[in-house]
Amino acid sequence: MSAAKAEFSLRGIARARMDRIARGAGTSKERVYAYFSSKVALYRLVSAQELAAVAEATGTDPTDLPGYAGRGHDYFTDHPERFRLMSWGQLELDAGGSP
Repeated sequence: MSAAKAEFSLRGIARARMDRIARGAGTSKERVYAYFSSKVALYRLVSAQELAAVAEATGTDPTDLPGYAGRGHDYFTDHPERFRLMSWGQLELDAGGSP
């Protein structure tokens, strides 16, 4: 997962390569495809895990929206690669999740 996160953060979905992800994970591309049907499916899982991490780190509180916005800003300032990871999905996938 960390190899996929690094690849997607750096290159986005379209330019990410499953062979680089596999090399980074110390496995074969075939093994990666055994678990994930496509690059988009792998991106969806990585981004869902990251979204959960963001939610946990920023602590959504409907009574403190300015504080929540500040925590979100601070989180992504401290972790710009995570902001890029999430942004690639917005740029490269339509609302239904298709490339």
